[in-house]
Amino acid sequence: MGRNKLYNKEDVLEKALITFWSKGFENTSMRDLSKSTGINSFSLYSEFKDKESLFKEVLKTYQSRNLLLAESILSNDKSGFESIRDFFSKLIESIKGETEFKGCLTTKTATSPSVLNHSIKEIITEYDDKFIALFTKVIEEGQQDGSIKKELASDDLAYFVYNTHHGILTLETTIGNKTKLENIVNAMLSFIRA
Repeated sequence: MGRNKLYNKEDVLEKALITFWSKGFENTSMRDLSKSTGINSFSLYSEFKDKESLFKEVLKTYQSRNLLLAESILSNDKSGFESIRDFFSKLIESIKGETEFKGCLTTKTATSPSVLNHSIKEIITEYDDKFIALFTKVIEEGQQDGSIKKELASDDLAYFVYNTHHGILTLETTIGNKTKLENIVNAMLSFIRA
């Protein structure tokens, strides 16, 4: 008969997310994770196998949350253009001042080549594909309702919009100036607007 878990897995993943985000994957030890989660190392190894497996679960949980939020913002009764504008408006609003949690965990991971093994790349690629599909759908709706240019293919525009999204999250960590980030978004919006 197994022992009952004395912890909530979602809480452990959330605390591990904070640790990975602040220290980075490479600089986070299982001891750091044990300390931040309040779970002894034996239980962490028993539940997650190793640091990389825990990180993958953290990354997937983080990505699922982001996709649900993006879907809730982009799925509305507004035009395709207005939906994308609202998405980026909320993104800019979410940018905090001086904090260690700037940018995006997925983007941080994708730009850390030493972290990118095949299985983590697959997780990131799957996330990118889902986000691009979401943008493609909204852009196609915008092309049908006349709010987004029809001259370019919807999937090409979706990659452009997604690249702007990643760019904002990357630049938040370096320049962090909301006005400059808003100017980037406005340039993208003026390019796609019909």
